[in-house]
Amino acid sequence: MAALAGWAIWLTVAWTAAGTTIYLLTPKIAPAILALTVVAPLLWLGTETRHLRPFHASGLAIVLGVSVLYLLINASWSLARADAYRSVLTFIMAVSALFIVVAAHRALHETALRAMLLGLLAGYIAGAALLCLLFVNEYAILIQLMNAIPGWRYEVTWATLQNGNIVALPEHYLNRHAAGLVLLLWPAVLAAVTLSDSAKMRTYLLLALTPAAAAILLSNHATSQVALIGGAVMLLLYRFAPRIGSGALTVAWVVACVAAVPIVFAMYQAHLQTNESLFWSARHRLVIWHHTAQKITEAPLLGAGVSTARAMDTLEQSTRVFEPGTQIPRETNIHAHNAYVQVWYEAGAVGVILLLSIGLLTIGAMSRTPPWVQPFLFATFASQALVAAFGFSVWAPWLLSSFVLAAIFASPAVALALRDAEARRPG
Repeated sequence: MAALAGWAIWLTVAWTAAGTTIYLLTPKIAPAILALTVVAPLLWLGTETRHLRPFHASGLAIVLGVSVLYLLINASWSLARADAYRSVLTFIMAVSALFIVVAAHRALHETALRAMLLGLLAGYIAGAALLCLLFVNEYAILIQLMNAIPGWRYEVTWATLQNGNIVALPEHYLNRHAAGLVLLLWPAVLAAVTLSDSAKMRTYLLLALTPAAAAILLSNHATSQVALIGGAVMLLLYRFAPRIGSGALTVAWVVACVAAVPIVFAMYQAHLQTNESLFWSARHRLVIWHHTAQKITEAPLLGAGVSTARAMDTLEQSTRVFEPGTQIPRETNIHAHNAYVQVWYEAGAVGVILLLSIGLLTIGAMSRTPPWVQPFLFATFASQALVAAFGFSVWAPWLLSSFVLAAIFASPAVALALRDAEARRPG
């Protein structure tokens, strides 16, 4: 039995490490990785799985359930219905996996939880080191690998080809990878702290995470860099002033959800879109935000439908004009590059209320965890909110799955912290 337990521990470490590394190297596979996160916890529970009660009537569960129903209805009038239903089904799978895995973690033995944390941390360190190497040598190794594998080179859009071989990749090629690193960074730090039996060990494990931060900073993805800095600021603020940190995050979340559109109009009125001292991508985003925000009045309550911007981008191609005084096209683009504006446009005021509620209830749930884990959870939330604010489509299946993967990544450490807090409670 002891030998069996030993094999089970190392298989768990290997399984979780492999899944984490594969996710970081191929972020688009996130939905499949997320679906597989239930395997190890349920196998560890074995016959005890029948006693698992993952879905209970908490405020967050109810709001998520209502969100699922609303998005299913909303998707029915989307101009990109297939994409919309794919995103909603991903959302359903992600929510289900989250509740199942978190409930399983709360029921598992410490040995299994620590094995999962070790695997997650090892996989993250390995994936971060490989990505850091790619960024350091400016994709040279990746280009050589692509040229060596038949067919791969022709699947890369915007690559520079010479004699049928790739000689340069677009700067944004690994943007999703940088985002994956920053979304899992603070849960990885939490795992390192949880697994540390001494200050010396904690130092070694935290130093092993430095390639992740280096890769993010070396990348061409400004959104991930902003998210890294924002998460670090929240971590320090919450660590030394928890009430201020919690209040600041709550206010920021409310402002982002409720006031995103007025803020966009104010920035546009300030003519930031013609300010050439700003990066072109920043000015382009502002034009996209403004053009998208103007369309919100067409369906302010229920929205235009999930992923409609993707179809609108195609429909507007023949009538597209440039922003006055610039060479920036006025377009919805395939998405708004701002989750809060995107939700206002595609899900309407109802969707914004649901998004606001999910965030506030999540902040409340994080505030009820043991105090020492809260700074890492709040830093994770802040990083996610910033990636959503400037990065990808909020409905992208890989991004929806990545947000939940971060929560699952932190879950074993939270389960151990809750258990320790319960053991220390008098009586």
